[in-house]
Amino acid sequence: MSQGEAKISISGSTLTKRQLEILLLIKDGKTNKEIASSLDINLGTVKQHIAVLFKKLDIHNRSMAVAIADKFIVNKKRDIFSIRSPYLFARRPAVVVSLKFGFSSAKIRRKINTVLSDIAFDFHGHHVNHSPYSADIVFGLKRSSEQDIIAALIAINKVHNLFLELGLASAQDDYYLSAAIAVGFILVSQHRYGGWSGETVAGPVIAEAHKLLVGVEPNSVCLSQETREMLLSFDIDLHKKTTCSFEQVSESLCWQRQINLPLIGRNDLVKRLINSFSSSPICIGIFGESGMGKSRLCRELAFLLSEKNFIVEYFKIVPSGCLDMVRGRYIEFFSRVSRVLSTVKSSNRVIIIDDIHLLPDDERSIFLEIVKNLVQTERVLISGRYAIEPILKIITTPVRLSRLDDNDAFDLISKLGVTYDAKSKVFNLSRNIPLFIKELSKNEDKISIALMTVVASRLDMFNLDWKLLYLLSKSSGKACSEILAIDEDFYESLDAAINAGVLVDDNGYIRYKNPLVEKVIESFFLVESGD
Repeated sequence: MSQGEAKISISGSTLTKRQLEILLLIKDGKTNKEIASSLDINLGTVKQHIAVLFKKLDIHNRSMAVAIADKFIVNKKRDIFSIRSPYLFARRPAVVVSLKFGFSSAKIRRKINTVLSDIAFDFHGHHVNHSPYSADIVFGLKRSSEQDIIAALIAINKVHNLFLELGLASAQDDYYLSAAIAVGFILVSQHRYGGWSGETVAGPVIAEAHKLLVGVEPNSVCLSQETREMLLSFDIDLHKKTTCSFEQVSESLCWQRQINLPLIGRNDLVKRLINSFSSSPICIGIFGESGMGKSRLCRELAFLLSEKNFIVEYFKIVPSGCLDMVRGRYIEFFSRVSRVLSTVKSSNRVIIIDDIHLLPDDERSIFLEIVKNLVQTERVLISGRYAIEPILKIITTPVRLSRLDDNDAFDLISKLGVTYDAKSKVFNLSRNIPLFIKELSKNEDKISIALMTVVASRLDMFNLDWKLLYLLSKSSGKACSEILAIDEDFYESLDAAINAGVLVDDNGYIRYKNPLVEKVIESFFLVESGD
C-alpha cells in the first residue's frame, strides 16, 4: 500500500499502514495464510494484527471487516467524496438502556421484553434480548432525537410499572429489576440523504451500559456521567444522581421536577400571556425552531399559573404517544388524554400540550377533535416547532418565539457564569439561541452530545445531502463551480441546503451560515485522509 492512502479513525483509534493492508486483503477474500504470503510475514503475526484490527474497529468477523473496508478505505489521490458506496459512515449520539431481571417465570420475562420491544418500535430504537435475564434498547440508530433520553426513561418507567402491576415489588428477594443508562457515540451507515441503512457498530456504548449494570444494586437505576450531563442539558432533574430509584425516574417525568434555565428576554411576553389566561376560553399557540425555549416558557407559565391557584394539566407529545407530566406516566395513544382530563374538572384549569410537531399522522385527526372540544370551554396552551394547518385556525393568541436580541443573549451568558474571555466566543457560536448558549456556556471549546443531538435532529428534518455537508465542513468557502465539479448531484443539493438556511452563497462561494453547525457536521464523520 502506498503512502498516499487514507486511514480510518474510529472512536479515536487510527489504523496503521500494516493494519490497513491486512484489511484490504481481507476485503479481497484472502485467507490468513495468503495474507502472510502476500506481506511476507509469518502466520502468527497475521493473526495478531487481525485481533488488534478487530478490537480497534469493534467488529467480530471477516464479513464486518469487508463491509467497513468496502465503504471507508479510499485513495487520497481521489477526493474523499468519490467513495463508491451510496452510504456514509457517521458517528451519531445514542442512548442505551440495559436491564437485568431476576424472574424464574418465562411468562414474566416475555412480558418485559414485549414492553421493551414496543417502546423500541415507538421511538425508532433497537431491542436486543441478550439472555433470558437481560435486555438492551439502543435509541438513536435511525435518526438522532432529543426524545432519545426521554425514551430511555419511559422504557424504565414502563417496565417498573409492569413490575408493580404483577405484584412483584412485595415478592421474595429473588425477584428484582435493575437498569442502567449510558450515553455515547455509535457508528452507523447512513444513506447520503439521511436515514439509517441498517449497519451499526454500537458495542462501546452497550458495553458501558453493561459495565454500569454489573455494579448496580437490585431495584435501582445507574446513570453514566454522560447520561447525567444529557439529562441536565434537557432539564431533567436526575443529573446529580449516579444511582437512583425507579420512583425517582418516574418523578423526573413530571414538569414540576424539571430544571429551569434563567428566563431572559421573555419577561414581557410572560406577563402578557399570564394576563391572557384570565379570560376563558382561550387557545394560545407558542411556536419556534429548536432551542428557542418553548418548553421552558411553558413551564414558567405553568409555575406562575399554579401560584395563582389554577389547576395545570401538562402533556408532552412524544413519538407514538404522550407524557402525562403531572402524573409522570406515558400514555400510548393521545385519544386517552380525554379520559385523563375527564377525571378532574374545574373552571379554573389550564391545559398545556407541548411538542405537538411530534404528533404522528394517524393521531392528528384525534388530536384536532380533542383540542376543538377543549377550546370551547377551556384555557389551552399549545406549543411546538410548528402547527398543523387546522390547529392554526382555532388558536386565538399565536406567539412566534424568535432568537434573543444581542443584549439579552449577553445577559444570559453572564448569568450562566461564562468567563470574560469566553463570552465573545459563546455569543458568536450560539447565534442568540438560548439552548446553544446554555450548552456552550459549559465549555465553549467542546460541543456537548446534547447539542450535537439537537443539531442533527434539526438537519434530519430537511433530508439534506450529508455528503455535501461534510465536504463543506472540511473546507467551508469552496467556490460553487468547484463543488459542482466534484459531483453533479450537488446542484440540487446546494439549492436545498441554502433554502433550508444551513448554507449560504457568498458571492459564488459556499459556506455554512452557522459555524456551530459546521463544527457538529465535521464531528459526525470519521474518514480522515493522511499518511
